[in-house]
Amino acid sequence: MFDNDIFEKWLDEKSQEIVEKMGQGEPLRAEEMMVLVLKAQSNHFHHLDQDLRNEMKGLREDSQDEMKALRGDFQNGMQTLRTDLRDEMKALRGDFQNEMQTLRGDFQNGMQTLRTDSRDEMQTLRGDMDKRFEQVMRRIDRFMFWSLGITVAAATFVVTYLK
Repeated sequence: MFDNDIFEKWLDEKSQEIVEKMGQGEPLRAEEMMVLVLKAQSNHFHHLDQDLRNEMKGLREDSQDEMKALRGDFQNGMQTLRTDLRDEMKALRGDFQNEMQTLRGDFQNGMQTLRTDSRDEMQTLRGDMDKRFEQVMRRIDRFMFWSLGITVAAATFVVTYLK
């Protein structure tokens, strides 16, 4: 593999030698000019790399800050939603319990009314049965008296006829 540090050291040394040679007024060969261009490009890439790294670091920090803010907003929103949902459930539970209490009261009132109505109807029926029983008893009494009368009359007739 190619080691960047070795190349950088070689390029630094070569470019320094060429700059000194140029400083002495000596003419430069095409190969030496290429080394200087390569050094200039290397410096340019180094600065671009530094700028890019700094920009990436800034973007990463901005992204982290934004993610923290979004996480906080999300957690706050979820907490609000949870609180609203809990409050709504409490309200629904209260409404349900009130409705059940009302239904229980209505049912108990209905049962009480039904008991009262049934008791009244049973008393009315008992009264009607007592009246009918009395009528039947009177009819039986009349029939028995009539039957007894006929039996006595028949017995008297038979006794009289046999005498």
